[in-house]
Amino acid sequence: MDHRDIFADASALPVFNSHAIESQLHRIPGLSERYVYLNDDVFFGRPVPASTFFSPGGLSKYFPSKAVLAAGVPSARDMPVLSAAKHNRSLIENHFGRIVSHKFKHTPHPQLRSVIEDMERSMPEIFESVARSRVRHPSDVSISSALHHFWGVATGRSVEGRIRYDYVDLAQAGTPVRLATMSARTDLDVFCLNDTHLPLERAQEVDRVTRTLLDQRFPVQSSFELR
Repeated sequence: MDHRDIFADASALPVFNSHAIESQLHRIPGLSERYVYLNDDVFFGRPVPASTFFSPGGLSKYFPSKAVLAAGVPSARDMPVLSAAKHNRSLIENHFGRIVSHKFKHTPHPQLRSVIEDMERSMPEIFESVARSRVRHPSDVSISSALHHFWGVATGRSVEGRIRYDYVDLAQAGTPVRLATMSARTDLDVFCLNDTHLPLERAQEVDRVTRTLLDQRFPVQSSFELR
């Protein structure tokens, strides 16, 4: 999708901030009520049924992490993803009087378009501010990847789910060994290969092992890939 086709106000463009782009996903023409959003570092490890992401009654599911959200108010010293999570917590407390304590796994995110639209009606100024956040900023909120789930739970439209998942930080020293063994795993619904701060001296080795893994897991090019 071209950003000009989904941003409510095209004067906000260009943006280079995933938080801003996420805030406009519900505007994709023809988007269904139920959809799944995922970042480009998340991969499907095997065929996954719709029931992984939505309940029989059509509620969206969320996948909580064991990681605890740090205490305190948002700060410019926080990583942008952390300051956004803290803002999410404040918004949920202000709207519903409920306290957020944990983060979410970095997996696909089941969404209900009606939940996002409800959120936008309730706090249009937040959506407008995030959409105009050209690069990640301490004032951002993470609308689709986190706030949607909290809002869905608070309004009875989202329930906890389970997913077979693994997360690999490519910057970690043991990454090449983990990637080499992951190519044989068939027990994962999804996995994330997250590139944080990979040391330059190890980049070539990690790139080689990552390419090998992806070539083995996905030997046939998708019709959606650029040719």
